[in-house]
Amino acid sequence: MPTSITFEEGKHFKLNGKAKESGNKFTKYDNVFGMNLTKFSGKAIFTQRGRPMRACRISGYVTFMVCNDEMCRRPRMPISNLALPAAAAKPPPTAQKRRKNGDACPAPGYYGR
Repeated sequence: MPTSITFEEGKHFKLNGKAKESGNKFTKYDNVFGMNLTKFSGKAIFTQRGRPMRACRISGYVTFMVCNDEMCRRPRMPISNLALPAAAAKPPPTAQKRRKNGDACPAPGYYGR
């Protein structure tokens, strides 16, 4: 079973795509399962993009599988009260400047800093 991340969406928060995996990831044949499995060595990083409609707290859970040579367990780890700031409004075209590589970015201080 692959790792899954579930967030409680609502009017206050919308997910943007699926979670992405990174870290020390590798795929190898596993004798117990008789198939290639993707695993992580040391640290696994899961990144989920989303858009809070207002400052809010979100909850959810991460479900994953851990195994040894004799058994597997599928624990569920809660994500609770993760604080998110309100999403910044898209800057108007006049509040943008060009980077050297041509990508637009918000003008300094646009987000109230």
